[in-house]
Amino acid sequence: MPALRRKNGREPACEACRRRKLACDHGTPACQRCRRLSLKCVYLANPLTKDRARSLPEAESPTALSNESDGPPSTKTCPGAQSTTPILESSAEYLGPTSFASVFVEHRDRFEVDQALRIPASKDINRVEVQSSTQPGNPTITPRMLQLGVQILQNLPDELTCNLLFVHPMALMDACFRPAYRVASDKMWDEYRDVLRLRNSEHLQYVARRFSECSLTPLPAEQNPHRWIESFSGKRTRWELLGSLFTIWSSAASQLPVQHDVITQYCRQHAFKGPKELMVHFKRCASMCIELCSQLGAINILFVNLAFKHNILESIASGDKSLSCWRQHGDVIAVTTSIGLHRELSSDWKEVSFQHELKRRVYASIYNFDKVISTFTGRPPLLNRKYSTTQLPLDINDEDIFSDRIGNAVAKLNSDGWDSSVDRQPYPATILRARAMLARNREEMLEVLETSQDSITDAAVKTCLQLKGQATDIYAQFPEVIKFKTEDIHDRDIPGQLLALRVLVRLDFLLNLFILERLLTRHRVVDEQALIQVSHEMVGLTLIYWKHKDRFENHVDFSWLAMSYAVPGSGILCLELLRQSSSPETYTLDLPRSDIIQNLSVLVAFLDWLRPSDSDIAAKAQIKGILQRSLDRILSMPASLQSPTRALDALPDLIGADPHLDLLNTFAWVDWDAAL
Repeated sequence: MPALRRKNGREPACEACRRRKLACDHGTPACQRCRRLSLKCVYLANPLTKDRARSLPEAESPTALSNESDGPPSTKTCPGAQSTTPILESSAEYLGPTSFASVFVEHRDRFEVDQALRIPASKDINRVEVQSSTQPGNPTITPRMLQLGVQILQNLPDELTCNLLFVHPMALMDACFRPAYRVASDKMWDEYRDVLRLRNSEHLQYVARRFSECSLTPLPAEQNPHRWIESFSGKRTRWELLGSLFTIWSSAASQLPVQHDVITQYCRQHAFKGPKELMVHFKRCASMCIELCSQLGAINILFVNLAFKHNILESIASGDKSLSCWRQHGDVIAVTTSIGLHRELSSDWKEVSFQHELKRRVYASIYNFDKVISTFTGRPPLLNRKYSTTQLPLDINDEDIFSDRIGNAVAKLNSDGWDSSVDRQPYPATILRARAMLARNREEMLEVLETSQDSITDAAVKTCLQLKGQATDIYAQFPEVIKFKTEDIHDRDIPGQLLALRVLVRLDFLLNLFILERLLTRHRVVDEQALIQVSHEMVGLTLIYWKHKDRFENHVDFSWLAMSYAVPGSGILCLELLRQSSSPETYTLDLPRSDIIQNLSVLVAFLDWLRPSDSDIAAKAQIKGILQRSLDRILSMPASLQSPTRALDALPDLIGADPHLDLLNTFAWVDWDAAL
């Protein structure tokens, strides 16, 4: 009997393994798992159809359905990966191997609980089916929800403004949602244009109810991108979509120039003072959509992306170290893990499909932001790679993801997962993949840092050196198209957006080295030479954003860039300048004094030019004041202090004269205890 094959040419798993979502060894007459659990082993040629199952005859050769490439992955690759799969077949809930129901689900075949745990979903995308709010266990659409929905719809911009605000810069963490939302926005207007133009309260209440009923319906995991978009747009428009559109409009409002016609006209019509107020207004509307989705139980990948994008806006509006930003970040992590985005079946690691890449990109965006905000605030990361098996997104263009060319795009990837095409351009996924790889490397560094505050062991030193080599190897494998070169600064043929991305990737790599070198220097494992070089390059690269700000018109995160990369390096450079000035005859390190002083002076002007959020104003002013006083003392160091003996005596008085100078020890800024 010939081996059964699925449409993609691969051998099907038996029904017991497929329902449990475990790798099947395709053994006949029964696979190893079914033999061990005394289960009936049934294979289907097409498991997703209703064809009658047929068991394989016992006389069939065991090798008839064998495929070495489809065997179960080694458990050494990811211990426990196969035992921590989602136990409920629901897109809205993930429960791990220690959950209350894990025993029943592990033996679901014997307990016959498949139907009890399965949440039905519509198979016909052309039918608009919604769950009745009167069914037991379903949220009820209350008058208050409808009132909130009407309020959201009343604040919806007109169609022309919506389209004009849909600017399309390369959004690093959009996870390919932006092109989908652009199409979905058009479909929403096509369906509800007349109602949304008139804004009649009675009609808006009808639309609010329709949106709420659609949000009550589970979002299908459609592999066809166009059918997936149709599942939440047009007649099926949901609050998750509308909230996400508000985040895009809010982001656009913060990026467009003040004198832009769209901004000017809309602000005049709605009594907003400027882009900042408009951004906050749209962000508040997105927040109301989040509240509605939460009440309706609409927790899915669209909601996760909505919550994440709103968190980004909160960091811009209130500051990265604000409590509101950190609390929202915690909420994003909660919904991310609650639907299991952090877990991917080991049997799916090599799978490439629309849904696989979509989830990988969303998770990579959130994981990267977790490490960024953790490093910035010195607070422990909330996501851990040890509890995650989701693979990195592949270096594939968004257009290929949303087309039938995904197979051709995969064929262009090298063994490391990068697009190897000649004269290629970077994709959003290219930058996302690169930063996620550096974020994994940084997480390991933060773990060593946490346990080596007071002293460092030989094992920790060895780990640090290994992580340093790992960071260098990671950066070396990046495509040349995202690597920064000094000559890029004056090459006007390179778009400003591409230059900004190259600088950002380089800064992420340098920050990893900075963390390691600061730790090793603090414990006298190495001297300060490497730390000086890394700090000097970090400050110089960050200043590119200000020196050539005319090339970065759409960037609004200058404050975050300065505080994240330039300020830590500037503290190290100031300390070294003070040491050199006070003890020039014994100072043996190579310190480019003139270049450093010039860069620090420019950084002071940069900080003075920045307009940070309210929560960051005090920190920025304090850092700027420290740098100014340090430069004054370095440049006005009296000649009498050039004597090594007198310099050593004077240095404690010099430092003690400014109680804030100790803040220049930037290692203390990544302080777990101080942040808790």
